[in-house]
Amino acid sequence: MKNVSMIIMVFVCLLIIAFAKMPPPVFSEQETFIPKVTEKYQPPERKLPEKFNNKWYRVRPRTEKGIYPNVPEDWEPMENPRYEVAENRPLKGLRICVDAGHGGQLWGPTHGYTGGTRGRNTGFLEDEANLRVAFFLWDLLTQAGAEVTMTRKGPDRMSEACFAPLRSKEWQLNRHKELYSRVQIADEAGCDYFITIHHNAGAPTNYLSCYYFDTSQWDDEYNESAPYVKRYSDEELNRERYQMTIEIQNAMSRTLDLRVINPAMEWSRMYYGYGVPSHNITVLRESKIVGVLVEVSFMTDPEEDVRLNDPARAKQAAKGVYEGILGHFRYRPIKRWSERPLAKPQPD
Repeated sequence: MKNVSMIIMVFVCLLIIAFAKMPPPVFSEQETFIPKVTEKYQPPERKLPEKFNNKWYRVRPRTEKGIYPNVPEDWEPMENPRYEVAENRPLKGLRICVDAGHGGQLWGPTHGYTGGTRGRNTGFLEDEANLRVAFFLWDLLTQAGAEVTMTRKGPDRMSEACFAPLRSKEWQLNRHKELYSRVQIADEAGCDYFITIHHNAGAPTNYLSCYYFDTSQWDDEYNESAPYVKRYSDEELNRERYQMTIEIQNAMSRTLDLRVINPAMEWSRMYYGYGVPSHNITVLRESKIVGVLVEVSFMTDPEEDVRLNDPARAKQAAKGVYEGILGHFRYRPIKRWSERPLAKPQPD
């Protein structure tokens, strides 16, 4: 044992002597001993891919038990083929903004939560469901020749997070800023049409709903507290908003195989008996172009919750919106609403 220790000590001494005899390193005048401070890493800006992003084809769940383990064990994905549009680019010249509602939902109220529901059993977040439909819709519209502007392209919200308590005045102001930022994106891009994608919650059954904003609500009471610019009733704009909403609703009803009326609720029968309802929604109210808000289906319905985990369901929804837009312009010209002056006040 002593012999082993002696051998190790001799070996270490020989290494020390060898290093001591090595000549010192020679540095040129340009070299410096001060380590360079690297800049803080900045993640690349999210950009919409030129080609369709294949990740939206992937099927959930993606882990052994599924990202959302409450998905039934016998769950089978729906067929998810690529939907090709007509080759003659029927929507060439259309400038449209596609808005995936909410964003930042994963982070909760302390990180600027912007609202949104989630799957009743799976926990699937609405902002992800909205984004998935929006990407599919972007793909279909661009194939058809439309110039598409996306508001949200990732999981985050559009504006800076607000850390104020929920429902406080500061939180409400920040929420309005978040919503209005989407209107600004459409305005700055020169879009003439605006589609915002959402999913619903709370009803005892499952159905789809589509909304527009009736400009007759741009009345004196609105203009007294208008946050940005005064606006007045515009019958021509009203007419196209209503017509496009009807077309989209009817097409989505076919592709999703969903009703647009909840027979269990009186207000639903009243609104949807003969058309679509006007709804005082910020992104529609503050926009001067044709806008439609789509509530695809109810995430609180257990069966629909499971279907929404499948990207094929999102594609069905996007296909419905696309076919509604296509049907709307089959016999109507594309109008440049972004370039049209606001309506003047009507004389009493």
